[in-house]
Amino acid sequence: MKKNIISIIFLILFTGTIVSETLNITFPRSGNHLYRNSAVRITWDGSRCETQDFKINIFKNSIIQANFVVQLTATDKNWVQWTIPADYNLGNYQLRVKTVDNQCLGDSGVFIIEEAPTIDQTVDVAGSGDDNNLPLPPVNQKLLDAIKVTKRLNINLRGNIKIFYPNKSTNWRLKLGDTAIPFPIRVQWEKSALGKHENRVKIFLKRRINDRYMRKNIVLDTSAPNSGLFTGYISRNLITSLYAVTIETLGGKLLAESELFHITNAKNDSK
Repeated sequence: MKKNIISIIFLILFTGTIVSETLNITFPRSGNHLYRNSAVRITWDGSRCETQDFKINIFKNSIIQANFVVQLTATDKNWVQWTIPADYNLGNYQLRVKTVDNQCLGDSGVFIIEEAPTIDQTVDVAGSGDDNNLPLPPVNQKLLDAIKVTKRLNINLRGNIKIFYPNKSTNWRLKLGDTAIPFPIRVQWEKSALGKHENRVKIFLKRRINDRYMRKNIVLDTSAPNSGLFTGYISRNLITSLYAVTIETLGGKLLAESELFHITNAKNDSK
């Protein structure tokens, strides 16, 4: 609160702008660690703002004009997807979200951008590895039955490259707690099988229902460099179900589909 008051006084003194409302940035928060070459969703609560057209300014170290790095925009939504470039300077960052009329404003705490961790391909972890030392939870019978149905229908993997992770033994277990903090994930694929012209790819995380994917069942839609490794975040509010990752060219050509894997959430797991 003190930080927002200081920001408001600064705007009044130096720009002549009077801010009528403050907004709360829900992610990233102070102390969060983000990674280069990954996609994150910046979120905020702008429900008290009269206009829903926002500018998101990102700063290195502190919020002063000399430290300005990049500006993002969002219209009629309280979030924006940000792909952190692979060559970003490491260190502390802050961001400011404000309406285009400067009547509503909020500043984040200090978050850290780091080098993406090196991941051992033989270790089955989800992103940051905070479940590394825990056994996989028991999977409910309905999900196991769904896998058997899938095998009987002989649904084959499509595309011409292989997705190494996630795979059929993967279970991303969304922990209970602060649902405003996204769950870290990674996707690994066979980079060498892509054509040289495919410098970037589209990555989708889809929920499978009755052996079908529908647009409304896409829970992550992002693009990433063709590096063979993507790290990002998903909501902790996803329901327990079978999911798959698909990779496409930016033009929409399907390149790969992962094996079906589990995302489980203790709030709605079957007992």
